[in-house]
Amino acid sequence: MRVTPEVQNVLDSLYEQQVSLIKSIPEQYLTQVQTLVQQSVVNGRDVGFLKEALKKLYGVTESRAKTIARDQNAKATNAIARERCKSSGITEGIWIHRAGGSKSYRDSHIKMNGQRFNLSEGCYDPHVQRHIHAGELINCKCDFRPVIPQIGSG
Repeated sequence: MRVTPEVQNVLDSLYEQQVSLIKSIPEQYLTQVQTLVQQSVVNGRDVGFLKEALKKLYGVTESRAKTIARDQNAKATNAIARERCKSSGITEGIWIHRAGGSKSYRDSHIKMNGQRFNLSEGCYDPHVQRHIHAGELINCKCDFRPVIPQIGSG
């Protein structure tokens, strides 16, 4: 995957914020985890690589490693998509709720399904009482569809 300077800035910020939320890995290793997440994303969302590295290097369980790998990859993928849309002049998106086969889901995300929102600020989630981006909350599998402006509408 080609990473532009703009996308790299988004990823650096994202990794710093999100990796710090991982509680099952000691804090002194989080910079290494940040690097592993980045390698995984740049290598085409290689969740298997990240999962195995987390298990081997930090002794986290299979289930926990899988959750971390999937969650971090989803966050990065959505951040990259948002940045690419914004750099292409797309400013809005439509929230798409995805349960991803899970039996647990967020009611607020179901209600947000189909809502139009500003890509810079995210969609308002009344449950957490703030604007969020698709995939931002842990285990959120939601996505967004870009709203492509019509020619001559600006």
